[in-house]
Amino acid sequence: MKKLLPILIISILILSGIGISAAPVDREVKPRNIQDWNLEIVVKGGLGGYTATVTNTGTEIIAGNLTIQVHTEPWIIIIGKDLETINDIELNPEDTLKYSLKSVFGFGKGHINVDAVFITETDTYIKSEVTDGFVFFIYCKCPATTVNVP
Repeated sequence: MKKLLPILIISILILSGIGISAAPVDREVKPRNIQDWNLEIVVKGGLGGYTATVTNTGTEIIAGNLTIQVHTEPWIIIIGKDLETINDIELNPEDTLKYSLKSVFGFGKGHINVDAVFITETDTYIKSEVTDGFVFFIYCKCPATTVNVP
């Protein structure tokens, strides 16, 4: 046992010194989960349906396929339960696009689900928000619902 202890101590000292002798590498390490872009999608109710405003609130140009879906569940819905717009977009920082999601006819209080799907060359982002609203024939009353991607 007495002979084993010095060998063990020398081994620990040698192994701990190996990491120190490594040469530094000059490279920039970027965290993988930080995005320099952000899409802000605001959906508002109004006469005949909904309007969606898409704004690039980041610092990079955004390009990809954007799908905005609005699912309305009032007491009675005749037209416009599921509304959708699909667009290829390219937005500079602080640029804004507006879309109309029209043709709603129904009546009653209910839930409104807003889904946003954004597909880039490498990733797919899916975000959802739920709000309460009211449909009165062709008028949709709901608070402005914001969906941020990513």
